[in-house]
Amino acid sequence: MDRVSEILSSLVNNESVSSGKYKGYGLSSIKKLLSLSCNPQSQGTYVHIAGTNGKGSTAWMLAAILEKWGLSTGLYTSPHLLTLNERIRIDTQPIPRHTLEGYLDQLKSYLDTTEISPTWFDAITWAALCYFRDMNVDIAVIETGLGGRLDSTNVITPAVTIITQVSMDHVGVLGNTLKKIATEKAGIMKNGIPVISSRGSSEVLQVITNHASKTGAPLLQEGIHFDVTPVRSTTDGIIFNYTCDSSLTGSIDIPDIFLPVNCHVQARNAGFAITAACILDRTAKNYPEQDVRMALKSISIPGRFEKLRDDPPVIFDPAHNPEAVTEVLQSIFAGLTGYSISVVLSLMNDKDYTHILSIVKDFNFSNIFYHILDDHRCYQPSTADEKKLHGMTITHTQDELFRSLESIRKTGTVILFMGSFRLYKTAKEFATMK
Repeated sequence: MDRVSEILSSLVNNESVSSGKYKGYGLSSIKKLLSLSCNPQSQGTYVHIAGTNGKGSTAWMLAAILEKWGLSTGLYTSPHLLTLNERIRIDTQPIPRHTLEGYLDQLKSYLDTTEISPTWFDAITWAALCYFRDMNVDIAVIETGLGGRLDSTNVITPAVTIITQVSMDHVGVLGNTLKKIATEKAGIMKNGIPVISSRGSSEVLQVITNHASKTGAPLLQEGIHFDVTPVRSTTDGIIFNYTCDSSLTGSIDIPDIFLPVNCHVQARNAGFAITAACILDRTAKNYPEQDVRMALKSISIPGRFEKLRDDPPVIFDPAHNPEAVTEVLQSIFAGLTGYSISVVLSLMNDKDYTHILSIVKDFNFSNIFYHILDDHRCYQPSTADEKKLHGMTITHTQDELFRSLESIRKTGTVILFMGSFRLYKTAKEFATMK
Protein backbone atom coordinates (compact mmCIF):
# COMPACT_ATOMS: atom_id res chain seq x y z
CA MET A 1 0.00 0.00 0.00
CA ASP A 2 1.51 3.35 -1.04
CA ARG A 3 1.32 6.51 1.02
CA VAL A 4 -1.74 7.89 -0.80
CA SER A 5 -3.72 4.70 -0.25
CA GLU A 6 -2.53 4.43 3.33
CA ILE A 7 -3.80 7.89 4.28
CA LEU A 8 -7.08 7.62 2.40
CA SER A 9 -7.83 4.16 3.82
CA SER A 10 -8.31 5.74 7.25
CA LEU A 11 -11.20 7.90 6.00
CA VAL A 12 -14.86 7.09 5.45
CA ASN A 13 -15.27 6.25 1.77
CA ASN A 14 -18.91 6.60 0.78
CA GLU A 15 -18.11 5.42 -2.74
CA SER A 16 -17.59 1.94 -1.36
CA VAL A 17 -20.94 1.63 0.42
CA SER A 18 -24.50 1.22 -0.76
CA SER A 19 -26.64 4.31 -1.27
CA GLY A 20 -28.48 5.42 1.85
CA LYS A 21 -25.70 4.41 4.24
CA TYR A 22 -23.47 7.45 3.77
CA LYS A 23 -21.54 8.92 6.69
CA GLY A 24 -20.26 12.47 7.01
CA TYR A 25 -22.15 13.61 3.90
CA GLY A 26 -22.17 17.40 4.24
CA LEU A 27 -20.02 20.51 4.14
CA SER A 28 -18.91 20.88 7.76
CA SER A 29 -15.69 18.88 7.60
CA ILE A 30 -14.42 20.15 4.27
CA LYS A 31 -15.04 23.76 5.31
CA LYS A 32 -12.89 23.18 8.41
CA LEU A 33 -10.24 21.50 6.28
CA LEU A 34 -10.19 24.35 3.77
CA SER A 35 -9.93 26.96 6.52
CA LEU A 36 -6.70 25.28 7.67
CA SER A 37 -5.29 25.81 4.16
CA CYS A 38 -6.11 29.52 3.74
CA ASN A 39 -9.35 28.72 1.89
CA PRO A 40 -8.05 27.89 -1.60
CA GLN A 41 -11.64 27.76 -2.89
CA SER A 42 -11.90 31.52 -2.48
CA GLN A 43 -8.91 32.22 -4.73
CA GLY A 44 -9.97 31.01 -8.15
CA THR A 45 -12.45 31.16 -11.00
CA TYR A 46 -14.73 28.15 -11.27
CA VAL A 47 -17.52 26.51 -13.21
CA HIS A 48 -19.67 24.16 -11.12
CA ILE A 49 -21.57 21.30 -12.75
CA ALA A 50 -24.27 19.06 -11.26
CA GLY A 51 -26.76 16.66 -12.81
CA THR A 52 -27.65 12.99 -12.96
CA ASN A 53 -26.43 12.34 -16.51
CA GLY A 54 -23.92 14.17 -18.65
CA LYS A 55 -22.10 16.29 -16.09
CA GLY A 56 -18.76 14.54 -16.57
CA SER A 57 -18.92 14.80 -20.37
CA THR A 58 -19.95 18.45 -20.12
CA ALA A 59 -17.00 19.14 -17.82
CA TRP A 60 -14.54 17.55 -20.24
CA MET A 61 -15.94 19.44 -23.23
CA LEU A 62 -15.91 22.79 -21.45
CA ALA A 63 -12.34 22.22 -20.25
CA ALA A 64 -11.31 21.38 -23.82
CA ILE A 65 -12.79 24.65 -25.13
CA LEU A 66 -11.12 26.71 -22.41
CA GLU A 67 -7.78 25.03 -23.07
CA LYS A 68 -8.13 25.72 -26.79
CA TRP A 69 -8.60 29.37 -25.85
CA GLY A 70 -5.18 29.22 -24.20
CA LEU A 71 -6.40 29.21 -20.59
CA SER A 72 -4.73 27.06 -17.96
CA THR A 73 -7.67 24.86 -16.99
CA GLY A 74 -8.22 22.68 -13.95
CA LEU A 75 -10.63 19.76 -14.22
CA TYR A 76 -12.07 17.84 -11.27
CA THR A 77 -14.27 14.84 -12.05
CA SER A 78 -15.34 11.58 -10.49
CA PRO A 79 -15.18 8.69 -10.27
CA HIS A 80 -11.84 7.65 -11.69
CA LEU A 81 -11.54 4.80 -14.16
CA LEU A 82 -8.16 3.26 -13.40
CA THR A 83 -6.10 5.50 -11.12
CA LEU A 84 -7.11 8.00 -8.45
CA ASN A 85 -5.08 10.91 -9.80
CA GLU A 86 -7.21 10.91 -12.98
CA ARG A 87 -9.78 12.90 -10.99
CA ILE A 88 -7.57 15.99 -10.70
CA ARG A 89 -6.15 17.41 -13.94
CA ILE A 90 -4.64 20.55 -15.38
CA ASP A 91 -4.86 20.84 -19.16
CA THR A 92 -5.91 17.15 -19.26
CA GLN A 93 -2.77 15.99 -17.40
CA PRO A 94 -3.48 14.12 -14.13
CA ILE A 95 -1.92 15.38 -10.93
CA PRO A 96 1.40 13.54 -10.38
CA ARG A 97 1.13 10.83 -7.76
CA HIS A 98 3.94 12.33 -5.67
CA THR A 99 2.20 15.72 -5.70
CA LEU A 100 -1.05 14.18 -4.52
CA GLU A 101 0.93 12.35 -1.83
CA GLY A 102 2.32 15.69 -0.65
CA TYR A 103 -1.16 17.14 -0.20
CA LEU A 104 -2.35 14.06 1.65
CA ASP A 105 0.67 14.17 3.96
CA GLN A 106 -0.44 17.71 4.82
CA LEU A 107 -3.94 16.37 5.41
CA LYS A 108 -2.51 13.71 7.72
CA SER A 109 -0.86 16.41 9.81
CA TYR A 110 -4.24 18.11 10.18
CA LEU A 111 -5.82 14.83 11.24
CA ASP A 112 -3.10 14.32 13.84
CA THR A 113 -3.32 17.77 15.39
CA THR A 114 -6.95 18.90 15.06
CA GLU A 115 -10.41 17.50 15.66
CA ILE A 116 -11.51 17.04 12.09
CA SER A 117 -13.14 14.08 10.34
CA PRO A 118 -13.18 14.57 6.57
CA THR A 119 -14.51 11.86 4.30
CA TRP A 120 -12.48 10.26 1.52
CA PHE A 121 -14.20 12.53 -1.03
CA ASP A 122 -13.66 15.59 1.18
CA ALA A 123 -9.94 14.83 1.11
CA ILE A 124 -9.71 14.47 -2.67
CA THR A 125 -11.81 17.61 -3.24
CA TRP A 126 -9.64 19.57 -0.82
CA ALA A 127 -6.47 18.35 -2.59
CA ALA A 128 -7.90 19.40 -5.96
CA LEU A 129 -8.75 22.90 -4.78
CA CYS A 130 -5.32 23.32 -3.18
CA TYR A 131 -3.60 22.07 -6.34
CA PHE A 132 -5.51 24.41 -8.63
CA ARG A 133 -4.67 27.35 -6.37
CA ASP A 134 -1.00 26.42 -6.03
CA MET A 135 -0.66 25.95 -9.80
CA ASN A 136 -2.46 29.26 -10.39
CA VAL A 137 -4.85 27.93 -13.02
CA ASP A 138 -6.89 30.49 -14.93
CA ILE A 139 -10.13 28.57 -14.36
CA ALA A 140 -11.23 25.23 -12.90
CA VAL A 141 -14.19 23.12 -14.00
CA ILE A 142 -15.62 21.26 -11.01
CA GLU A 143 -18.04 18.32 -11.25
CA THR A 144 -20.10 17.42 -8.20
CA GLY A 145 -19.67 13.96 -6.81
CA LEU A 146 -23.22 13.33 -5.60
CA GLY A 147 -26.22 15.64 -5.55
CA GLY A 148 -25.13 19.22 -5.07
CA ARG A 149 -26.44 21.00 -1.99
CA LEU A 150 -24.40 18.90 0.45
CA ASP A 151 -21.69 17.75 -1.95
CA SER A 152 -18.10 18.45 -0.93
CA THR A 153 -17.59 20.58 -4.03
CA ASN A 154 -20.32 23.03 -2.98
CA VAL A 155 -17.81 25.27 -1.22
CA ILE A 156 -16.92 27.26 -4.32
CA THR A 157 -18.54 30.39 -5.72
CA PRO A 158 -18.50 29.78 -9.47
CA ALA A 159 -18.66 32.18 -12.37
CA VAL A 160 -21.16 29.87 -14.05
CA THR A 161 -23.31 26.98 -12.80
CA ILE A 162 -24.55 24.12 -14.99
CA ILE A 163 -27.27 21.59 -14.18
CA THR A 164 -27.42 18.85 -16.80
CA GLN A 165 -30.15 16.21 -17.16
CA VAL A 166 -31.82 15.24 -13.88
CA SER A 167 -33.33 11.78 -13.45
CA MET A 168 -33.88 9.14 -10.78
CA ASP A 169 -30.62 7.97 -9.20
CA HIS A 170 -29.06 7.75 -5.72
CA VAL A 171 -32.57 7.81 -4.28
CA GLY A 172 -31.35 6.56 -0.91
CA VAL A 173 -29.41 9.80 -0.40
CA LEU A 174 -31.04 12.42 -2.62
CA GLY A 175 -34.71 11.43 -2.29
CA ASN A 176 -37.18 9.19 -4.04
CA THR A 177 -38.84 11.76 -6.30
CA LEU A 178 -37.58 13.89 -9.17
CA LYS A 179 -38.57 17.01 -7.23
CA LYS A 180 -36.38 16.03 -4.26
CA ILE A 181 -33.44 15.09 -6.48
CA ALA A 182 -33.73 18.29 -8.52
CA THR A 183 -33.83 20.30 -5.30
CA GLU A 184 -30.52 18.77 -4.21
CA LYS A 185 -28.95 19.50 -7.61
CA ALA A 186 -30.29 23.07 -7.59
CA GLY A 187 -28.52 23.59 -4.28
CA ILE A 188 -25.32 24.53 -6.11
CA MET A 189 -26.89 27.75 -7.42
CA LYS A 190 -25.42 30.92 -5.95
CA ASN A 191 -26.85 34.41 -5.64
CA GLY A 192 -26.66 36.24 -8.95
CA ILE A 193 -24.52 33.60 -10.67
CA PRO A 194 -25.74 32.53 -14.15
CA VAL A 195 -27.11 29.00 -14.32
CA ILE A 196 -27.49 26.82 -17.40
CA SER A 197 -30.06 24.02 -17.30
CA SER A 198 -31.35 21.19 -19.47
CA ARG A 199 -34.97 21.26 -20.66
CA GLY A 200 -35.87 18.28 -18.45
CA SER A 201 -39.33 17.40 -17.20
CA SER A 202 -41.81 20.05 -16.12
CA GLU A 203 -41.30 18.93 -12.51
CA VAL A 204 -37.54 19.43 -12.71
CA LEU A 205 -37.83 22.71 -14.58
CA GLN A 206 -40.17 24.11 -11.95
CA VAL A 207 -37.67 23.36 -9.20
CA ILE A 208 -34.78 24.90 -11.12
CA THR A 209 -36.79 27.94 -12.19
CA ASN A 210 -38.02 28.58 -8.65
CA HIS A 211 -34.55 28.22 -7.17
CA ALA A 212 -33.04 30.50 -9.80
CA SER A 213 -35.68 33.10 -8.96
CA LYS A 214 -34.98 32.87 -5.23
CA THR A 215 -31.23 33.28 -5.73
CA GLY A 216 -31.50 35.92 -8.42
CA ALA A 217 -29.53 33.67 -10.76
CA PRO A 218 -29.95 34.47 -14.48
CA LEU A 219 -31.26 31.25 -16.06
CA LEU A 220 -30.37 30.02 -19.53
CA GLN A 221 -32.52 27.04 -20.46
CA GLU A 222 -31.94 24.49 -23.17
CA GLY A 223 -34.64 24.80 -25.80
CA ILE A 224 -35.38 28.41 -24.87
CA HIS A 225 -32.13 30.39 -24.77
CA PHE A 226 -29.86 27.86 -26.49
CA ASP A 227 -30.25 24.66 -28.44
CA VAL A 228 -28.45 22.01 -30.42
CA THR A 229 -29.90 20.54 -33.59
CA PRO A 230 -28.54 17.26 -34.97
CA VAL A 231 -27.63 17.50 -38.63
CA ARG A 232 -26.40 14.02 -39.49
CA SER A 233 -24.38 11.06 -38.29
CA THR A 234 -21.15 9.88 -39.88
CA THR A 235 -19.15 6.71 -39.41
CA ASP A 236 -16.90 8.61 -37.00
CA GLY A 237 -19.35 10.78 -35.07
CA ILE A 238 -22.17 13.31 -35.29
CA ILE A 239 -22.62 16.80 -36.70
CA PHE A 240 -24.87 19.37 -35.06
CA ASN A 241 -25.75 23.07 -35.11
CA TYR A 242 -25.57 25.28 -32.00
CA THR A 243 -27.58 28.45 -31.47
CA CYS A 244 -27.92 30.77 -28.47
CA ASP A 245 -29.58 34.11 -27.87
CA SER A 246 -29.44 35.72 -24.44
CA SER A 247 -28.39 38.94 -22.80
CA LEU A 248 -25.38 37.14 -21.32
CA THR A 249 -24.00 35.85 -24.60
CA GLY A 250 -25.57 37.83 -27.41
CA SER A 251 -26.74 36.04 -30.54
CA ILE A 252 -24.58 33.05 -31.48
CA ASP A 253 -24.91 30.63 -34.37
CA ILE A 254 -22.28 27.93 -34.90
CA PRO A 255 -23.29 25.46 -37.63
CA ASP A 256 -21.89 22.05 -38.50
CA ILE A 257 -19.96 21.24 -35.32
CA PHE A 258 -18.39 17.79 -35.45
CA LEU A 259 -18.25 15.60 -32.36
CA PRO A 260 -16.26 12.35 -32.69
CA VAL A 261 -18.74 10.12 -30.89
CA ASN A 262 -21.82 8.27 -32.14
CA CYS A 263 -24.03 9.27 -29.22
CA HIS A 264 -26.54 12.04 -29.84
CA VAL A 265 -26.99 12.91 -26.18
CA GLN A 266 -23.38 14.10 -26.22
CA ALA A 267 -24.42 16.92 -28.55
CA ARG A 268 -26.71 18.15 -25.76
CA ASN A 269 -23.79 18.04 -23.33
CA ALA A 270 -21.69 19.97 -25.83
CA GLY A 271 -24.46 22.58 -25.87
CA PHE A 272 -24.12 23.10 -22.11
CA ALA A 273 -20.35 23.44 -22.47
CA ILE A 274 -20.50 25.91 -25.36
CA THR A 275 -23.08 28.04 -23.53
CA ALA A 276 -20.92 28.17 -20.40
CA ALA A 277 -17.88 29.11 -22.47
CA CYS A 278 -19.81 31.92 -24.16
CA ILE A 279 -20.99 33.27 -20.80
CA LEU A 280 -17.42 33.23 -19.51
CA ASP A 281 -16.37 35.11 -22.62
CA ARG A 282 -19.35 37.43 -22.09
CA THR A 283 -19.35 38.90 -25.58
CA ALA A 284 -18.43 35.65 -27.35
CA LYS A 285 -16.16 37.78 -29.50
CA ASN A 286 -12.79 37.54 -27.80
CA TYR A 287 -12.39 33.93 -28.84
CA PRO A 288 -13.24 32.70 -32.36
CA GLU A 289 -15.91 30.07 -32.89
CA GLN A 290 -13.32 28.07 -34.81
CA ASP A 291 -11.65 27.27 -31.48
CA VAL A 292 -14.93 25.79 -30.25
CA ARG A 293 -15.08 23.62 -33.38
CA MET A 294 -11.48 22.49 -33.04
CA ALA A 295 -11.79 21.71 -29.33
CA LEU A 296 -14.84 19.49 -29.85
CA LYS A 297 -13.55 17.94 -33.07
CA SER A 298 -10.60 16.45 -31.21
CA ILE A 299 -12.33 15.75 -27.88
CA SER A 300 -11.67 12.41 -26.25
CA ILE A 301 -13.56 11.73 -23.02
CA PRO A 302 -12.28 8.70 -21.14
CA GLY A 303 -15.04 6.25 -20.29
CA ARG A 304 -17.92 8.06 -21.98
CA PHE A 305 -19.14 6.20 -25.05
CA GLU A 306 -15.45 5.50 -25.54
CA LYS A 307 -14.33 3.29 -28.41
CA LEU A 308 -11.66 1.09 -26.87
CA ARG A 309 -10.94 -0.84 -30.05
CA ASP A 310 -11.80 -0.29 -33.71
CA ASP A 311 -11.95 -3.74 -35.26
CA PRO A 312 -13.99 -5.40 -34.07
CA PRO A 313 -15.45 -2.39 -32.22
CA VAL A 314 -15.42 -2.43 -28.41
CA ILE A 315 -17.27 0.47 -26.75
CA PHE A 316 -17.64 1.43 -23.10
CA ASP A 317 -20.21 3.69 -21.45
CA PRO A 318 -21.00 3.92 -17.72
CA ALA A 319 -24.76 4.57 -18.12
CA HIS A 320 -26.34 3.25 -14.91
CA ASN A 321 -29.86 4.63 -14.66
CA PRO A 322 -32.85 3.96 -16.93
CA GLU A 323 -32.76 7.29 -18.77
CA ALA A 324 -29.04 7.12 -19.54
CA VAL A 325 -29.20 3.44 -20.52
CA THR A 326 -32.04 4.13 -22.96
CA GLU A 327 -30.18 7.05 -24.55
CA VAL A 328 -26.98 5.07 -25.01
CA LEU A 329 -28.75 2.06 -26.52
CA GLN A 330 -30.76 4.22 -28.89
CA SER A 331 -27.56 5.94 -29.97
CA ILE A 332 -25.64 2.75 -30.61
CA PHE A 333 -28.42 1.27 -32.71
CA ALA A 334 -28.85 4.51 -34.66
CA GLY A 335 -25.15 5.14 -35.19
CA LEU A 336 -23.96 1.61 -35.90
CA THR A 337 -26.50 0.29 -38.37
CA GLY A 338 -25.57 -2.94 -40.07
CA TYR A 339 -23.60 -4.28 -37.13
CA SER A 340 -24.35 -7.22 -34.91
CA ILE A 341 -24.30 -5.91 -31.34
CA SER A 342 -23.59 -7.75 -28.09
CA VAL A 343 -23.67 -6.14 -24.66
CA VAL A 344 -21.84 -6.81 -21.41
CA LEU A 345 -23.71 -5.38 -18.44
CA SER A 346 -22.75 -4.93 -14.79
CA LEU A 347 -24.87 -3.01 -12.30
CA MET A 348 -24.46 -1.87 -8.73
CA ASN A 349 -27.01 -3.09 -6.19
CA ASP A 350 -28.21 0.43 -5.36
CA LYS A 351 -29.36 1.07 -8.94
CA ASP A 352 -32.75 0.42 -10.50
CA TYR A 353 -31.49 -2.87 -11.91
CA THR A 354 -34.94 -4.36 -12.51
CA HIS A 355 -35.90 -1.51 -14.83
CA ILE A 356 -32.49 -1.39 -16.51
CA LEU A 357 -32.48 -5.13 -17.22
CA SER A 358 -35.93 -4.80 -18.76
CA ILE A 359 -34.76 -1.95 -21.01
CA VAL A 360 -31.71 -3.88 -22.20
CA LYS A 361 -33.77 -6.96 -22.98
CA ASP A 362 -36.17 -4.89 -25.09
CA PHE A 363 -33.37 -4.09 -27.55
CA ASN A 364 -32.51 -6.64 -30.18
CA PHE A 365 -29.01 -7.60 -29.05
CA SER A 366 -27.27 -10.62 -30.51
CA ASN A 367 -26.01 -11.55 -27.06
CA ILE A 368 -26.42 -10.16 -23.55
CA PHE A 369 -23.92 -11.00 -20.84
CA TYR A 370 -24.54 -10.06 -17.24
CA HIS A 371 -21.13 -9.96 -15.58
CA ILE A 372 -20.81 -10.16 -11.79
CA LEU A 373 -17.85 -8.02 -10.82
CA ASP A 374 -15.62 -8.88 -7.88
CA ASP A 375 -17.10 -5.94 -5.98
CA HIS A 376 -19.38 -6.15 -2.95
CA ARG A 377 -21.57 -3.38 -4.41
CA CYS A 378 -22.30 -5.35 -7.58
CA TYR A 379 -25.84 -6.64 -8.04
CA GLN A 380 -25.76 -10.44 -7.89
CA PRO A 381 -28.96 -12.04 -9.17
CA SER A 382 -30.55 -14.67 -6.98
CA THR A 383 -32.58 -17.69 -8.04
CA ALA A 384 -35.70 -15.57 -7.66
CA ASP A 385 -34.32 -13.16 -10.27
CA GLU A 386 -34.10 -15.75 -13.04
CA LYS A 387 -36.97 -14.17 -14.97
CA LYS A 388 -35.23 -10.78 -14.98
CA LEU A 389 -32.16 -12.28 -16.61
CA HIS A 390 -33.90 -14.76 -18.88
CA GLY A 391 -31.99 -15.03 -22.14
CA MET A 392 -28.82 -13.50 -20.67
CA THR A 393 -25.55 -15.31 -20.06
CA ILE A 394 -24.32 -14.78 -16.50
CA THR A 395 -20.56 -14.78 -15.94
CA HIS A 396 -18.89 -14.81 -12.54
CA THR A 397 -15.21 -14.33 -13.39
CA GLN A 398 -13.30 -12.27 -15.90
CA ASP A 399 -11.80 -15.39 -17.49
CA GLU A 400 -15.27 -16.84 -17.94
CA LEU A 401 -16.50 -13.62 -19.52
CA PHE A 402 -13.53 -13.34 -21.86
CA ARG A 403 -13.89 -16.93 -23.02
CA SER A 404 -17.54 -16.26 -23.83
CA LEU A 405 -16.71 -13.06 -25.68
CA GLU A 406 -13.89 -14.68 -27.63
CA SER A 407 -16.40 -17.15 -29.02
CA ILE A 408 -18.42 -14.33 -30.61
CA ARG A 409 -15.66 -11.86 -31.44
CA LYS A 410 -15.50 -11.41 -35.18
CA THR A 411 -15.38 -8.61 -37.72
CA GLY A 412 -18.68 -6.78 -37.84
CA THR A 413 -19.61 -7.51 -34.22
CA VAL A 414 -19.79 -4.60 -31.77
CA ILE A 415 -19.30 -5.38 -28.08
CA LEU A 416 -20.72 -2.75 -25.73
CA PHE A 417 -19.67 -2.74 -22.07
CA MET A 418 -21.98 -0.66 -19.88
CA GLY A 419 -23.69 -0.20 -16.52
CA SER A 420 -20.94 0.99 -14.18
CA PHE A 421 -17.63 2.85 -14.15
CA ARG A 422 -16.35 -0.18 -12.24
CA LEU A 423 -16.62 -2.27 -15.40
CA TYR A 424 -14.13 -0.08 -17.27
CA LYS A 425 -10.99 -1.96 -16.26
CA THR A 426 -12.51 -5.23 -17.49
CA ALA A 427 -13.57 -3.63 -20.79
CA LYS A 428 -10.13 -2.10 -21.25
CA GLU A 429 -8.36 -5.40 -20.65
CA PHE A 430 -10.61 -7.23 -23.11
CA ALA A 431 -10.11 -4.52 -25.75
CA THR A 432 -6.34 -4.82 -25.55
CA MET A 433 -6.30 -8.61 -25.83
CA LYS A 434 -4.62 -9.93 -28.97
